[in-house]
Amino acid sequence: MTFNPRFEPAVSAARLGTYRAIAADDDHAWALYRWNIDLAAALTPLACDVEVTLRNTIHGHLAAHFGRGDWWASTDLVLDDITSETLTDVVRRHKKQLVKGTIGPGKVIADLMLGTWVMLLSRGGTSALGRAIDYEANLWRPALRFGFATGNLHSERPSPAADTRRRTPPSIEPPAAPQPFGASRADLQRRSGVWHSDHGRFTDRVGPDGRAPAMDGP
Repeated sequence: MTFNPRFEPAVSAARLGTYRAIAADDDHAWALYRWNIDLAAALTPLACDVEVTLRNTIHGHLAAHFGRGDWWASTDLVLDDITSETLTDVVRRHKKQLVKGTIGPGKVIADLMLGTWVMLLSRGGTSALGRAIDYEANLWRPALRFGFATGNLHSERPSPAADTRRRTPPSIEPPAAPQPFGASRADLQRRSGVWHSDHGRFTDRVGPDGRAPAMDGP
């Protein structure tokens, strides 16, 4: 794949520099850059399936536990300050429609970012007054654990390095040590199976051979 120097101002020299650091030449760096974009696109359907299933699982079990679809409004729910602020911002945005009944809790759920659900599966932080909030005791044990078919909160908690990689959008992650696509895809499917034993088959979207898009050599 031939590199066109006119692309550099649009992409930025700093961004391309990451790829140039491990490439044989500019053509190879450009090929790596394009391959990384293709890889991110190939993983997107699976990542979307995982996010939707995760949020619906958590929402369903919290709604059942607190006895209401808008579980975030329950007086029995105690959240740390970060989670509370995140939920409050979204609920406030739709307050008028919620009061009128033109939308339901599902709209709030759909507008919450993935990070909200990750926070609800964490150990919990502190309240605005500095009191420790224990999500494992308050949310996981009485409610959320029943939505996960296999595994547990601790066995599926990734290492700090792996967690950092997952928080980095694939399209901007430095490919200094490219990981096999099949392994990354299998890891996502394995983790999705924690809350639904058939989810791995449900998320089998990226081609029958499970391979990444082909990447040109240097």
